[in-house]
Amino acid sequence: MIAILHLQLRIPSQHLTPPPGPELDKVGTDFGALGIRLPQRNLVLETWKLPEFDTNKLEGLTLLEDGRTLAIADDNDFAITGKEGPSRLWLVLLPQALR
Repeated sequence: MIAILHLQLRIPSQHLTPPPGPELDKVGTDFGALGIRLPQRNLVLETWKLPEFDTNKLEGLTLLEDGRTLAIADDNDFAITGKEGPSRLWLVLLPQALR
């Protein structure tokens, strides 16, 4: 199933252009030594822990205005094979607001 993470991206302007030196996508790159702080990430939801989510094919995700409710959707691919069920929408109330 799917894990949903909340990333807090605050990128200083000096990091909009990669620094010279090692490629940033190589394993073992010491970002701290390059003066780059990685984004903070927090686990928000693991769909496999909720029996309502019986699919790995989630296709839409938005945080509603209250900052605490996730709207998550899947679709039926226009019922191409005729075996798909209806498109679905889940509303998940999170334990705390994300903003």
